[in-house]
Amino acid sequence: MDCTPKILRCCGICCMALVVETGAWGQTVVTTPAAIVTATGRTLVTPFADAVAPVAIAAPHRPDIATWVVPSRFGISQLQTVHGQARYQTDAWSGALIVGALGMEQYTEISIAAAGAVALSDALVAGATFSYTFARARGFAAEHLVTVNAQMVFALDTLTAIAATGINVGQAERAASSAGALSQFRLGISRALGDGLAMDADIALPLRLPTGFVVALRWDVLEMLRFRVAYCTVPQSAEVSTRLDASSSLALVATIHYHLSLGVSPTIGIGYRW
Repeated sequence: MDCTPKILRCCGICCMALVVETGAWGQTVVTTPAAIVTATGRTLVTPFADAVAPVAIAAPHRPDIATWVVPSRFGISQLQTVHGQARYQTDAWSGALIVGALGMEQYTEISIAAAGAVALSDALVAGATFSYTFARARGFAAEHLVTVNAQMVFALDTLTAIAATGINVGQAERAASSAGALSQFRLGISRALGDGLAMDADIALPLRLPTGFVVALRWDVLEMLRFRVAYCTVPQSAEVSTRLDASSSLALVATIHYHLSLGVSPTIGIGYRW
């Protein structure tokens, strides 16, 4: 399969190079919020990356629902998307359902994902996500994307964890004129640095592409306020995220994701825990 980005859809005069981008996490489709996700997921400050970091839902939390909006994607305001997520947790397992939608006059995209995580022991947690995306532009064949993501995190001690993840994105057109799969493996380590600081470092191993790395730093300024910065080389991108727990039940989140070639994708959201 040709691993170079291709034009998937043309809407009006705007050609959207919105591709199953090799090596990208959280950028496989328009309706997936852009995010730099690490192997352990420990530096995440938003609940919106469960589809690509399923073990994150195993962290202790009350059941919650969340909704968020991407005002523009890659600098294109017409690519505004709306998302929703519900999470639930028991003593034995955690689960989440995530949906996303983009509706335009000439282009429609809908995605749905189910994520689950289970503690195999006091130190080992495993998780997986299965997602499906349907996309159609007027005058073009429909696209169908199926993504499978698996993740395992092992805690070496209370401060350090190591993780391994694998993701496979299968792509097929209804006309069967194009089909294939993209895969990536990732190995990472997470370390608590003290004073509310934590760091993730990954090595990314996309098939048939150069190896890359990811570094992320999270700072819990206060119990109610968290910041995160991240940098990724495959694809080359950067991210700044913040989360404010306005109350015991309400959380406000915001992310600015910058892709070197495709531009800026801001995200804003609200979550409610009961």
